[in-house]
Amino acid sequence: MNILVIDDDTAETDLFEILVESFPNVVTRINLHDTWVLQIKKIKPDLIILDLFSPDAENFKICKQIRELVSVPILVVSVINSPDLIAKALDAGADDVLSKPVSKSLLMARLNGLITRNRGSKRRNISLPSH
Repeated sequence: MNILVIDDDTAETDLFEILVESFPNVVTRINLHDTWVLQIKKIKPDLIILDLFSPDAENFKICKQIRELVSVPILVVSVINSPDLIAKALDAGADDVLSKPVSKSLLMARLNGLITRNRGSKRRNISLPSH
């Protein structure tokens, strides 16, 4: 499973890599939005986690452009928590939206749902490591 994380903050992409470490996957992090088109074409991700760091129209445009490029699930994770802005992210092509801060268990549940729906196959749960 190839997961692409697009965020403007290096600390956030590092955090997402840690949060999804229980996936049998490869996580690619992009911190500069201007490289995402090349990375999507190169990596061919199975799922994209996109941080919409502000309600700026440019961020919704990025989500829309990603959707036009690929049909893989897009999970938007953001500080955005107003219903109107969440609806705008969904209208731009996001499959799901989570507001920060997000717990690992909620993130895993949403990723499981997106992957299951996208593959149309038997449910394959991602388990949380026991510590």
